[in-house]
Amino acid sequence: MEHTLALIEKAHEGDKAARDTLAEENMGLVWSMVRRFANRGVEMEDLCQIGSIGLLKAIDKFDPSFEVCFSTYAVPMIAGEIRRFLRDNNALRVSRSLRDTAYRAMQSREELENKIATLTGGRVAEDLVFHSITTGASNDIEQATKVARSMITRFGMNEEFGMVAFETVTNQYLGGDTSLACSESTAAQIDEKVVAAVRKQYDKAEQLLKDNMPKLHELAKYLYEKETITGDEFMEILNLSPDQLTTTRMETN
Repeated sequence: MEHTLALIEKAHEGDKAARDTLAEENMGLVWSMVRRFANRGVEMEDLCQIGSIGLLKAIDKFDPSFEVCFSTYAVPMIAGEIRRFLRDNNALRVSRSLRDTAYRAMQSREELENKIATLTGGRVAEDLVFHSITTGASNDIEQATKVARSMITRFGMNEEFGMVAFETVTNQYLGGDTSLACSESTAAQIDEKVVAAVRKQYDKAEQLLKDNMPKLHELAKYLYEKETITGDEFMEILNLSPDQLTTTRMETN
């Protein structure tokens, strides 16, 4: 009990690892509920994912002041989530807010390519301005690679492969692990196309920064002096004409 309460406290403080550990340790509760709702015309794996939503809600909402075991609190929430799904499954009713969220989550190929270009911007700026690279862009590189790989293996956004999915997502509500289902030669081709996709957007970001180097320095100067910048302030500098810029070059050692 103390172990669970400690993990819940960490999860409420924003510790994702603690939240994931709690979910993994209590998946038995989900499966026990799923078995109760078997033979309802829905795959048990699907019910497990729905039940997992209830488990995560229980983790987020549990309060030790309730003076009950976490499992006692979680089971009705898991069961309730499954019941709601089964009740609404025949005529699926999606709330407007959820539908709007889904629309926002849908991204075009151009939007994803621009996202990759944006993620490479930090590394490009390092190279252009300081003629050196650091580990500072490691997370951006990881995210850019994931986006490029998903475009090819999951979203069917490659001309050669077309509308074929080579990668599947398992445990979508518990971390979203992925697995690749293709031959070694195809996997090698995918790797090559991922590298090419990221490289193409890197080159695009590089050209954009080269074309707007004075504004890059102006933004850097502003951040150096003010430490923070709002979206409106950023756009104000970006829209300045060349003669309005206070600096056209930043000397580096």
